[in-house]
Amino acid sequence: MPSDLLAYRPELELNATGKFDGRADADLATLGFAAEALELRSAAALDRLIERMAAQGGMAPQVLRGTLPGRALRSQLRRAALAVLPLPGQSSAALAALKTRAARILGLELEGLSPEDKEFEVAQQFVRFAQDAIRRTAAAPGAAQAALVQAARHHAPGLLRHGVPQHGRWLRAGQRLIVLDC
Repeated sequence: MPSDLLAYRPELELNATGKFDGRADADLATLGFAAEALELRSAAALDRLIERMAAQGGMAPQVLRGTLPGRALRSQLRRAALAVLPLPGQSSAALAALKTRAARILGLELEGLSPEDKEFEVAQQFVRFAQDAIRRTAAAPGAAQAALVQAARHHAPGLLRHGVPQHGRWLRAGQRLIVLDC
């Protein structure tokens, strides 16, 4: 049964040398990681996804497991993923609330999109955030916290307001906050 949809072959982006554009490859990787993020079923699967993103971003997976900055990065990315990605077995009401919260955290406007498109947009933005944080940490391994904050400023501004990548101690004194260590 011939179909126009089955015969459709989109053109791929090629650079002047006739090879795939590196940017197109990165976009394809982002799409693949986002699709995989929507299929996560366990914390171990999330860790494997983060490790694959790290490998693609130039960071050895052993760095995520074996160094203090790597473990901190993986922990914060895991916390961010759990704040924005759907989990297996969530009710439809919980999923709707998650999409609203995720859009706010990731700075996305999702109005008018189908539920599936909303989930995919959220997953893509999370992957962009994770890839940026990984790339920045790989460039400056001792500054994982700063890398997370910079990546969040660009891709997930709501994380900064929700305190996922923030650390420190403070006291409230009436209307003022006193920072003890920073």
